[in-house]
Amino acid sequence: MHKTKPFSDVKFLKEIHMGVDSDQRTCSVKSMCQMEDGTILVLDRKNRRLKRLDDKYKVVDFYECKHESVYVDVVSSSQVVVLIDDGALQFIHINGHEPMVCKKEVRLERGYRHHKCVGMVYCNNQIWICTEHEGICIYNLSGLLMKTIAKDSRGERYWSHLPNPFSSLMATNNDKTRVYVMNDNFFDILDKYGSILRTVKELIIFHQCNFITVTDDDLLLLLDYECRFVNMYDVAGSYLGTLDVGKEMSSHSEYTRVFSVLYDRKNCCLIVGHYPEKCSVLQLNR
Repeated sequence: MHKTKPFSDVKFLKEIHMGVDSDQRTCSVKSMCQMEDGTILVLDRKNRRLKRLDDKYKVVDFYECKHESVYVDVVSSSQVVVLIDDGALQFIHINGHEPMVCKKEVRLERGYRHHKCVGMVYCNNQIWICTEHEGICIYNLSGLLMKTIAKDSRGERYWSHLPNPFSSLMATNNDKTRVYVMNDNFFDILDKYGSILRTVKELIIFHQCNFITVTDDDLLLLLDYECRFVNMYDVAGSYLGTLDVGKEMSSHSEYTRVFSVLYDRKNCCLIVGHYPEKCSVLQLNR
C-alpha cells in the first residue's frame, strides 16, 4: 500500500481578491471546489455568485445563484452542485470557457436552515449534508431523503457542542469511497453507504479544527478557525504531523476569520478564504 507522505514546510505565496466590480456586497467566499481539469470554483455567498478562476486565481466569470448559497462540490467532470439557502440544490453545468448554466434544480425533502448547516459533499451519487440538529442527512439527486445518521461512533448525537457556523466539517477521499466527518475533537471515517468504519481521536489539538480538505494523494488536512495550525492524517486516520501555518501567514498578510479552505491539486497549494473577499495562497512542500 502506498504510504502518504506529509508536508514538511509551508510558504506564503500571495494574497488574491475574489471581488469583482459588479459585486453589490462585500465578497464572502463560503465554499470552494476544484474540477478534474484543475478549474477552481468559489462560492461567493453574499453576492449569490459561483465564480470561476483562471490559472492565476483571478475571477474570469460567474454564475448568478437565485439565493445566497453555502456549499459547492463536484459531481462530475462537467457538473457541480450548489446548496442554496432556501433548501434547494442547483446542478451547474461547466463546459470549458462557455458560460455556466443551471441544468437542474431540486427541493430538499426536509429542507434546512443555512446557519445550522456545517458541511456538504457529493458521494455515491448522493448529496450528504451536515446539520446541527439532525446529524448527517443523505439525499438522492432528486432531493429525497434516503438516510439520516444522527449519532456518532460513541452513540452520541453529532456536534454536542454547537459548531462554528463558518465551518466545513466534511470531506471525501479522491475516489469517493470514504467520507470524513469532523465532530468536536475527533473525526469519523464512513464508507460510501454511511457505515462508520473508524473513529480517529484528535490527540494533537492546538485549537478546535473547523475545516477539512483532502490532497490529491488522500492526505487529510485539518485546520482551525484562525488557520494557525494544519494537522495532517493519512486516509486511514493515522496522525502524520502538524504544520505551523499561522506564523507564515501573519508575517505576510493581515487576515481575519477563515470562511473556507481548499487544497489546489494542480499547484500543490492550500487556498484559505478569509473575510472580507481575500484568499491566501500557501505553497505546501514535502
